[in-house]
Amino acid sequence: MTGLGNISLLQIEIFITIAEYHNLTEAARNLFISQSAATRWMQKLESSLNTTLFVRTNKGVSLTDDGRYLYNELKPVFSKLNMTLHNTRSVSNITDNVIRVGCLEYEEIFSELAAIIKQYEQIYPGTLVQTRLYNYQNLRENLICDNIDCVFSYSLGFKELLSTSSKRFKHMDSYFAVPASFEATYTPVLDTSKLAGKDIYLHPLAELKDAEQRAINVCQAHGFMPKRIKYVTERPALEAAIKDGNGFTITGPDFGLRFGSAIRLYKIDRRLEEEQYMIITWRPANCLTHVKRFIDFVPDADSYELYKW
Repeated sequence: MTGLGNISLLQIEIFITIAEYHNLTEAARNLFISQSAATRWMQKLESSLNTTLFVRTNKGVSLTDDGRYLYNELKPVFSKLNMTLHNTRSVSNITDNVIRVGCLEYEEIFSELAAIIKQYEQIYPGTLVQTRLYNYQNLRENLICDNIDCVFSYSLGFKELLSTSSKRFKHMDSYFAVPASFEATYTPVLDTSKLAGKDIYLHPLAELKDAEQRAINVCQAHGFMPKRIKYVTERPALEAAIKDGNGFTITGPDFGLRFGSAIRLYKIDRRLEEEQYMIITWRPANCLTHVKRFIDFVPDADSYELYKW
């Protein structure tokens, strides 16, 4: 990223956002980065400037005198710079109808996205839709850094924030994923009492911290509580843990396909959980005309099932 000495535009944006939110966690969410990353970047900025910009309080963080001076000087300049870069990019991309799409690295989302792109490019053959797969953190960081134009992901862990807009385009069914060893033979309905006292496995991503409460709520709605929550960083390791009989998880319909019948999925009643969706997310301030056309092309959740990709 363009830098001023060893100070980057990303550091400046992070600084301004923290200054406006007075809270590292909320600022990091708005920037699509982890709290630790926001802290690390601010420490680098303070080191580069040889001063302290923030002090921690019981309510969050507040600006020092140097921080307040820097914010007052940088905010109008940074806003003008953003607008100038956006306008320049808009002019230079009038005939360059390339749409850069980031997709969460899950097969079910990518399959839906691929079908949408295929239909879109048939209608708009002059447009090229480039797709890259990311994990949650990289997806957020690339969107906030303007490396991608829009994002396809789950609503869980990627809810609408102040600098973004989101559209729900497909309702997601959720499932209990359990090892086949939980039951001697397959039954269409899971006896959830067998999950009581078992460990539930989840991803440890900071961006998905609402997933823990959601999982507990789903378990309580089914009349039981897990023994404890365990975190597994990578999805293959999570699937292997379930396959090996170490516990259960709450997931989507594509979980554990590589292990076949060793993992069984049981659909969760929609009435017993917070509804989840596939969503498309973008930053309105950076949204070019041809990107907005693509976003508008994606149907909302109420009409999505009527479309035959």
